[in-house]
Amino acid sequence: MKVEFINPFAKAVLSVLEKEVPADWSRGQLSLRPSPFEGWDMNVIIGVAGDVEGQVILTMNSATAKNIVSTMMGETVNELDEISKSAIGELGNMITGNASIALAENGYRSVLTPPSLIQGKELIVTTVMPVLSIPMRSEKGDITVCVALRDTKKHHAE
Repeated sequence: MKVEFINPFAKAVLSVLEKEVPADWSRGQLSLRPSPFEGWDMNVIIGVAGDVEGQVILTMNSATAKNIVSTMMGETVNELDEISKSAIGELGNMITGNASIALAENGYRSVLTPPSLIQGKELIVTTVMPVLSIPMRSEKGDITVCVALRDTKKHHAE
Protein backbone atom coordinates (compact mmCIF):
# COMPACT_ATOMS: atom_id res chain seq x y z
CA MET A 1 0.00 0.00 0.00
CA LYS A 2 1.31 3.43 -0.93
CA VAL A 3 2.51 5.72 1.84
CA GLU A 4 0.32 8.45 0.27
CA PHE A 5 -2.67 6.37 1.40
CA ILE A 6 -1.39 5.65 4.92
CA ASN A 7 -0.77 9.16 6.25
CA PRO A 8 -4.28 10.54 5.53
CA PHE A 9 -5.84 7.68 7.50
CA ALA A 10 -3.35 7.83 10.37
CA LYS A 11 -4.09 11.56 10.75
CA ALA A 12 -7.87 11.24 10.24
CA VAL A 13 -8.24 8.51 12.88
CA LEU A 14 -6.60 10.60 15.58
CA SER A 15 -8.26 13.87 14.51
CA VAL A 16 -11.80 12.47 14.42
CA LEU A 17 -11.46 10.49 17.65
CA GLU A 18 -10.06 13.49 19.55
CA LYS A 19 -12.91 15.69 18.30
CA GLU A 20 -15.87 13.29 18.51
CA VAL A 21 -14.77 11.11 21.44
CA PRO A 22 -12.58 13.29 23.67
CA ALA A 23 -10.14 11.06 25.53
CA ASP A 24 -6.42 10.48 25.84
CA TRP A 25 -6.07 8.59 22.54
CA SER A 26 -2.74 7.05 21.61
CA ARG A 27 -1.83 5.26 18.42
CA GLY A 28 -0.12 1.91 18.57
CA GLN A 29 2.32 0.44 16.09
CA LEU A 30 1.06 0.41 12.50
CA SER A 31 1.24 -3.07 11.01
CA LEU A 32 0.40 -4.90 7.81
CA ARG A 33 -2.02 -7.79 8.39
CA PRO A 34 -2.85 -10.52 5.91
CA SER A 35 -6.41 -11.13 4.81
CA PRO A 36 -8.50 -12.67 6.24
CA PHE A 37 -8.12 -11.31 9.78
CA GLU A 38 -10.15 -11.60 12.95
CA GLY A 39 -12.31 -8.59 13.75
CA TRP A 40 -13.81 -7.73 17.10
CA ASP A 41 -17.56 -8.02 17.62
CA MET A 42 -18.44 -4.57 16.16
CA ASN A 43 -17.20 -3.86 12.63
CA VAL A 44 -17.98 -0.86 10.43
CA ILE A 45 -17.14 -1.52 6.78
CA ILE A 46 -16.92 1.28 4.23
CA GLY A 47 -16.16 0.68 0.57
CA VAL A 48 -13.95 3.06 -1.40
CA ALA A 49 -14.04 3.42 -5.21
CA GLY A 50 -12.38 5.76 -7.69
CA ASP A 51 -8.68 6.54 -8.04
CA VAL A 52 -8.23 4.34 -4.96
CA GLU A 53 -10.38 1.34 -4.23
CA GLY A 54 -10.81 -1.08 -1.39
CA GLN A 55 -12.26 -1.11 2.09
CA VAL A 56 -11.87 0.61 5.43
CA ILE A 57 -12.91 -1.39 8.49
CA LEU A 58 -13.36 0.12 11.95
CA THR A 59 -13.36 -2.71 14.50
CA MET A 60 -13.95 -2.67 18.28
CA ASN A 61 -15.65 -4.70 21.00
CA SER A 62 -19.16 -3.95 22.27
CA ALA A 63 -17.94 -2.39 25.54
CA THR A 64 -15.79 0.10 23.62
CA ALA A 65 -18.71 0.84 21.28
CA LYS A 66 -20.96 1.61 24.28
CA ASN A 67 -18.30 3.89 25.81
CA ILE A 68 -17.81 5.74 22.52
CA VAL A 69 -21.53 6.17 21.86
CA SER A 70 -22.07 7.33 25.46
CA THR A 71 -19.46 10.04 24.92
CA MET A 72 -20.80 11.03 21.49
CA MET A 73 -24.40 11.25 22.76
CA GLY A 74 -23.60 12.76 26.16
CA GLU A 75 -25.52 10.09 28.07
CA THR A 76 -24.88 6.56 29.28
CA VAL A 77 -25.63 3.89 26.71
CA ASN A 78 -26.19 0.41 28.14
CA GLU A 79 -27.52 -1.29 25.01
CA LEU A 80 -26.52 -0.79 21.41
CA ASP A 81 -29.83 0.12 19.78
CA GLU A 82 -30.29 1.33 16.20
CA ILE A 83 -29.34 4.93 17.04
CA SER A 84 -26.20 3.76 18.85
CA LYS A 85 -25.22 1.54 15.94
CA SER A 86 -25.82 4.44 13.56
CA ALA A 87 -23.45 6.60 15.65
CA ILE A 88 -20.71 3.94 15.39
CA GLY A 89 -21.26 3.77 11.63
CA GLU A 90 -21.05 7.55 11.40
CA LEU A 91 -17.76 7.54 13.31
CA GLY A 92 -16.32 5.23 10.65
CA ASN A 93 -17.81 7.47 7.97
CA MET A 94 -16.19 10.59 9.46
CA ILE A 95 -12.76 8.94 9.66
CA THR A 96 -12.97 7.61 6.10
CA GLY A 97 -14.46 10.87 4.80
CA ASN A 98 -11.70 12.99 6.33
CA ALA A 99 -9.03 10.69 4.90
CA SER A 100 -10.80 10.75 1.52
CA ILE A 101 -10.64 14.56 1.47
CA ALA A 102 -6.89 14.42 2.15
CA LEU A 103 -6.45 11.81 -0.59
CA ALA A 104 -8.35 14.05 -3.04
CA GLU A 105 -6.04 16.94 -2.16
CA ASN A 106 -3.18 14.64 -3.24
CA GLY A 107 -4.89 13.84 -6.56
CA TYR A 108 -6.70 10.62 -5.57
CA ARG A 109 -10.45 11.15 -5.88
CA SER A 110 -12.83 8.59 -4.47
CA VAL A 111 -16.42 7.95 -3.47
CA LEU A 112 -17.49 6.09 -0.35
CA THR A 113 -20.25 3.59 0.22
CA PRO A 114 -22.55 4.10 3.20
CA PRO A 115 -21.19 2.35 6.29
CA SER A 116 -22.28 -1.23 6.96
CA LEU A 117 -22.23 -2.49 10.56
CA ILE A 118 -21.48 -6.17 11.06
CA GLN A 119 -21.82 -7.65 14.56
CA GLY A 120 -20.95 -11.07 15.93
CA LYS A 121 -18.45 -13.11 17.88
CA GLU A 122 -15.29 -14.46 16.26
CA LEU A 123 -15.86 -12.62 12.98
CA ILE A 124 -13.42 -13.20 10.16
CA VAL A 125 -13.02 -10.22 7.83
CA THR A 126 -11.80 -10.82 4.29
CA THR A 127 -10.40 -8.17 1.97
CA VAL A 128 -8.89 -8.50 -1.50
CA MET A 129 -5.49 -7.35 -0.23
CA PRO A 130 -3.51 -7.11 3.01
CA VAL A 131 -4.67 -4.42 5.43
CA LEU A 132 -2.81 -1.67 7.21
CA SER A 133 -3.83 -1.88 10.86
CA ILE A 134 -4.00 1.39 12.84
CA PRO A 135 -4.62 0.52 16.52
CA MET A 136 -5.94 3.24 18.85
CA ARG A 137 -6.21 3.05 22.64
CA SER A 138 -7.75 5.20 25.36
CA GLU A 139 -9.69 4.84 28.60
CA LYS A 140 -12.76 4.42 26.34
CA GLY A 141 -11.31 1.18 24.96
CA ASP A 142 -9.43 -0.07 21.93
CA ILE A 143 -10.31 0.55 18.28
CA THR A 144 -8.48 -0.65 15.21
CA VAL A 145 -8.89 0.96 11.82
CA CYS A 146 -7.95 -1.45 9.03
CA VAL A 147 -7.24 0.09 5.63
CA ALA A 148 -7.09 -2.04 2.48
CA LEU A 149 -6.67 0.27 -0.52
CA ARG A 150 -4.99 0.07 -3.90
CA ASP A 151 -4.17 2.65 -6.53
CA THR A 152 -6.46 2.41 -9.57
CA LYS A 153 -5.70 5.87 -10.93
CA LYS A 154 -3.54 4.54 -13.79
CA HIS A 155 -6.38 2.30 -14.98
CA HIS A 156 -8.91 5.16 -15.00
CA ALA A 157 -6.65 7.38 -17.09
CA GLU A 158 -6.56 4.87 -19.96
